[in-house]
Amino acid sequence: MDSGTLRSLEVTGPAVARMARARRRRMTAQVLMLASWVPLLPAILLVLLSGLLPPLIGEAAGYLLVVCFLLGFALWIPESFFRRREEAARHKAFPEVESALAGLRAGWQLEWYVPYGLGWDRLVTRGSWKQRFEWRVVYQGGTMLLTEIPAAEHQEDDEGKD
Repeated sequence: MDSGTLRSLEVTGPAVARMARARRRRMTAQVLMLASWVPLLPAILLVLLSGLLPPLIGEAAGYLLVVCFLLGFALWIPESFFRRREEAARHKAFPEVESALAGLRAGWQLEWYVPYGLGWDRLVTRGSWKQRFEWRVVYQGGTMLLTEIPAAEHQEDDEGKD
């Protein structure tokens, strides 16, 4: 096979669907957490300017400030729960992904890199003669689409060059 051909495959199964659901729930909790902190800056400005405004508005802004601040931290609990659930589901889906990549003869020694914030999940497999394959992971409903990343776009690991 020439080096210009990129491969892709779909991985399905109950473990993959469970992982996709856990990932969606974690992302929803993160969005709610960030959205709860959006009104903080206007509320701080209203509290600072409360001497110029009617007392009822200053008091409401103070309550809004406290509620938004505490709600963001309270949502940290479900976000952490869903993150642990997603990691457990990822461990259970690992054999399915490994066998799908083995069907493509795409190397072994599978490593799964998950960014904490923004970015794509990626898989790294190693072949013979120091071959290295990287795969971008895209979740579509209950399936996982793996697309090979060209060698020029590979990210460096903590270990440095291969």
